[in-house]
Amino acid sequence: MPPKRRTKRVSDHDAFSPPSTPAKRKAATTTGVVTTPDLDDPVLHLALDTGQQYLKAAYLFLYNDRPRTRDQQSASLVKRRSVVFDNHNTRMRSRVLYVLDTTTKPPKLRPVYGRKLEDAIENNATLEEDVIEFFKPLIFDEDMGEKERTLHQVEKLSQKFQELHHSTGTLNTQREFDSFDLLVDLLRYLYQTAIISIGRDSESPNLGFPRNLEAFRNWDAGNLRIRVALPVPAATTTAKTRLYRSAAEVAGIPNPYPVSEAAAALAFHVATTGKPSLHKTLAIVDVGASTADLEVDTVVNSSPLQLVQVVRSCTAWCGGRILNTACRTYVLEKWEQHQNTILQALNDYQPNPWTWERLGMVIESKFEEVKKSFDGSQNKKLEIPGLPHIPEVGLHDRGFLTLTMDNLRNIHDKQLQRLFEFLNPMVNQFGPDDSGEGRIHELILAGGASNSPYIQSRIMAEYEGRGLQVRTSSPELLLDTTVAQGALLLLEENNIIKSRIIREGYFVVQHEEPSPEQEYPRDAFHVSSHDNRGRVPVTKFLLRPNESVSTQRHESSIRGERILLFQEKDDDGTGWTVKEDFYRTSKIERDGVWIDEPGLSFDELSPLAFKIHEDDTRGFKRSRARDRTDWFYHTEYEVKLILEGELMTFEFIVPRSGKFPSPNDCGVDVIVQQGTYNCTGDFELFPGERQPWAR
Repeated sequence: MPPKRRTKRVSDHDAFSPPSTPAKRKAATTTGVVTTPDLDDPVLHLALDTGQQYLKAAYLFLYNDRPRTRDQQSASLVKRRSVVFDNHNTRMRSRVLYVLDTTTKPPKLRPVYGRKLEDAIENNATLEEDVIEFFKPLIFDEDMGEKERTLHQVEKLSQKFQELHHSTGTLNTQREFDSFDLLVDLLRYLYQTAIISIGRDSESPNLGFPRNLEAFRNWDAGNLRIRVALPVPAATTTAKTRLYRSAAEVAGIPNPYPVSEAAAALAFHVATTGKPSLHKTLAIVDVGASTADLEVDTVVNSSPLQLVQVVRSCTAWCGGRILNTACRTYVLEKWEQHQNTILQALNDYQPNPWTWERLGMVIESKFEEVKKSFDGSQNKKLEIPGLPHIPEVGLHDRGFLTLTMDNLRNIHDKQLQRLFEFLNPMVNQFGPDDSGEGRIHELILAGGASNSPYIQSRIMAEYEGRGLQVRTSSPELLLDTTVAQGALLLLEENNIIKSRIIREGYFVVQHEEPSPEQEYPRDAFHVSSHDNRGRVPVTKFLLRPNESVSTQRHESSIRGERILLFQEKDDDGTGWTVKEDFYRTSKIERDGVWIDEPGLSFDELSPLAFKIHEDDTRGFKRSRARDRTDWFYHTEYEVKLILEGELMTFEFIVPRSGKFPSPNDCGVDVIVQQGTYNCTGDFELFPGERQPWAR
């Protein structure tokens, strides 16, 4: 069996960093009169969608924190605004080019995006090979094809940074530039673009937002509250959520709040369609450029809208990007024997030098333009000026690559096969049975990569034949913005998702005497010097993986006992510090598992610590150690977890007598201490340790 895995402890300083405080709710009016919102106290809600293919962002100013009816939720969708990029569009390709800025001393490599990137390539086409895109899988340690190519680009860029630093005497010895830094720069750009777009929007409130980059650098938000949603794949692990939040914080983004892409898409769908039926269960698959994310929720209230998660959200890396790489691979393999002829023709036609690598990137870009309109019955032409006439490899017309209907279907097969493998377990478990009954009433398609007639028709053919209704989430033009709009809705109404399923659980370790039916190996027992009895260190869960909990308030507690030796007081002599070793896991779900059992997988976090002061022990019973060398107190205590939204509060409760009166009673006038932790995202407790890369 593989050895158990533990991670480095997080420092106590980080563990007790104060959480961000949620805004207090304003009292609702008791009259039917619509009151004017307090314009001096708005909250800016931002959604920054760092998609694999495109960047999108949306925003909304909210003037109170009251829960709203579904009609009010739907009405606020109209008030949401999309960020406009420098291409005068509400989306922009998610790619970056690092160029040398010689106007600074010392010179620096700076990232450029959007129009500046396009201008740089127009002036020097060879720079296109240095453009980095589709790097999102690197951040999540996934491979969607062409991973080595992207890794090579990042390594090449890292080397450029090191060479520049060496030449200017500012060599960075901390670590190499990597995908984390790409994410930091991307988030920084998207955030500043959103803020500047708001400043230029004539319909935004006049709150002094900057209108250009220079003004942004000097901008101070002052008392303006800003909350930022960061859509991430539904099955993002705690470690990756922590890394994503850390990148956002390094980028200067206030109050970053990761949200599930699939949950955002489902919230948007339900809020923008007809009034949902109570107890109707909906499954939504959000197919983006990188991932397909699945969310299954039941409607438990229609006004205000409230949903309950049915199964744990899941993710597959089978987005629309697979089609582009499949097309590139298919075409270049077919052209392999004519490589020199094709490159010579392209170089004769255009002055900028062509390489096989650059040609592959152009094929992907051109295929992206035509694939969305493919319905399964047409041939498609990709225009690449300069291509020669070689009919046997699809070059029937000069300057065009022809892909036949069969070519296109074969290219789509890889993605569809992986998509069906991803969806089938859910449909088999919850979809209609032979009698036509099933727990899931609808399968909803969302995301830009599902905005294809052929993809939609194949999914409908696969599942409607089994009695499951399939529909798109919104009109065609809105499919690209579904996640950003839904993420805003989740920020506005934190009670839309009424319950969710825990992805990772948290437990402490307690030494217990096993019952007769429990068997442990001999070396699992620890014999106490106080009573000479053997006990086993075992798991005791406060939150279990796959447990369904309320998103508003969830409580759980465990009890334990400790021996407080008089000779083991804290150095200051004021009492005892009791520590509960604290762990996180996605693999273990049972209490009573021996912590040193081979093959266990868990992360060791900073311990939960609380103080029992000597003054608090006046009612405790004093006992003498067996060897009569010391006195001690034998005390009981309770650890209670209170989970409210993204805030995790621990209470440590000790009875005044040192003993609880009964299993369900703590007694009166108990000693209580509290510690609050911000677990924004996938219930992670502590801030990320990743430091910004020094340029």
